[in-house]
Amino acid sequence: MEQRPSFAQKRPAVTALNDISIRTAHIEDVKKRVQEKPWSISGSLVTDGHNSYDESFRAFGNEPIAAFLAERKRSGKTVRALDIAGGDGTAVRALKADALIADGITINRTDTRTDREKEKDLDLGVGYIGDDTFQQSALRQTRDWCTTHPRQDGDPFFDLITIRPHTAGFREGIATWIYGNIFQRVIPLLNPGGVLYSQLPPGIKAAEAQGFFATLTDRQPELGIEFKAKESVVRIIKSQKSQ
Repeated sequence: MEQRPSFAQKRPAVTALNDISIRTAHIEDVKKRVQEKPWSISGSLVTDGHNSYDESFRAFGNEPIAAFLAERKRSGKTVRALDIAGGDGTAVRALKADALIADGITINRTDTRTDREKEKDLDLGVGYIGDDTFQQSALRQTRDWCTTHPRQDGDPFFDLITIRPHTAGFREGIATWIYGNIFQRVIPLLNPGGVLYSQLPPGIKAAEAQGFFATLTDRQPELGIEFKAKESVVRIIKSQKSQ
């Protein structure tokens, strides 16, 4: 039987002590980069030019996220958004302020919001989780937030999920060999009919990504996966029929 490459195969054989050292070094590097240039997105996710998510995912068409949000709005459906590695929460905050989503959450390793931005999030009713996305605790908090903020349409989780590791400054190493776990943890949080857009972090080869997504499709046929190797971006759509 053909063996497809897997992100998991990239994990180096290290002792627990070395594993901790790698993580510690990575965190220290992150802290340094946060001080130099905080993880954030300038302006609205939909309208801002160079830094917008639509710019990042132009391989899927002109303003694919804006088109998705517009279609949902025309059909009278609400949207709950999850923005992973979302900096100071600008994207979710802007989308909510522009009435393009009903609510949403930003997950970011470090809470870089100002006091004013925190107050604005409370006023808008959007969430923010300052935690490591690679840890179960971040997604547990995300599920808890969804439970305490039930939706009228009954769909418990998210219609739009975006992951942009390039914005967050992920590097090769720890982010590379565990990045596949992010998809496996986040996809269950995607509602039927929902869409996930993600960049792949530097260091993951196209062949590895293609093998991983092929295996994911085999295991979860309800997922429509489109991977653009040249741009290193992926779009995952969950079928309306999935449970």
